[in-house]
Amino acid sequence: MATITIELKDGRTAILLDGTEVTELDDLRGRGADAPAADLADAAARLGPEGYEVIADPVAFEAAYRARLEAEDPAQPWREGVMRFRDFGIPDFAEIAAPVLAGGVLVFFARDTFSGLPYKMELPLGDGPAPAYEPLALSPMSEHASPVPPDVTAAAVGPQAPPNDLERADGGKPGAEEDDDKDE
Repeated sequence: MATITIELKDGRTAILLDGTEVTELDDLRGRGADAPAADLADAAARLGPEGYEVIADPVAFEAAYRARLEAEDPAQPWREGVMRFRDFGIPDFAEIAAPVLAGGVLVFFARDTFSGLPYKMELPLGDGPAPAYEPLALSPMSEHASPVPPDVTAAAVGPQAPPNDLERADGGKPGAEEDDDKDE
């Protein structure tokens, strides 16, 4: 079984795989397939995109997430630059698990170190597609008293729900194009 060691070397973090320093995620993917999943996940998080920390203890992560939610005041309005879990929602904590290696794919969960939100990483070992962190689905808070202002929501980057009851840019209502086609 391969051994992964993380140590401080010349003032920086060094990842050693069987005593040899690994500096690239692809090197780890190619040579670390028989290392323990938790060690692989920790090394992959350090070699991959910055800003993610492995969720090694899902129960502790859930407790910390819920404690932060409890500490937030739901009566406070949304404010730009203030990170609040209640503005994002709650993940399905049952989905978050300790790192596991199955079928040549390392699966682990990580939290974004800026926002605290959970992400999932599926890292094929050996050759495979480039890995990417995927955000977990979040359920909205039921008592969300102060929604994000519409102008901020409209300018947000990323997928947005289609407007169901808003007017289209051409002045019509959503779904009206089907009605227009029937007239012809």
